[in-house]
Amino acid sequence: MTIEVDGIYASEWKKFHPEQFVSVWQFQDSIRLNFYGTADISQIPEYLADEDLDDFVLQPTDDEGNQIPLKEAIELGKKYVGG
Repeated sequence: MTIEVDGIYASEWKKFHPEQFVSVWQFQDSIRLNFYGTADISQIPEYLADEDLDDFVLQPTDDEGNQIPLKEAIELGKKYVGG
C-alpha cells in the first residue's frame, strides 16, 4: 500500500502557524517513511529534541488527524508571522 505524504522537513517547522497540528513521519530510507506520531507544531522542538530534524517530515492535519493541503497550512503560517 502506498500513501502520499505532502509535508516539509521538520527543520522547517516555523513555516506553520504555532497552533497547526501535524503528523510526524520519520525516514526509514530514501523513499520510505514510518509514522512517528502526531503533535501540535509548537511541541516539535521538544518532541524531536534528540533527533536530526532533517530525518523527519511534518504533514499538516486538522485537530482530528485529517490531512490538509500543505500550501494552505504554509499560507496560514505566513499570515501569522507577517510573511
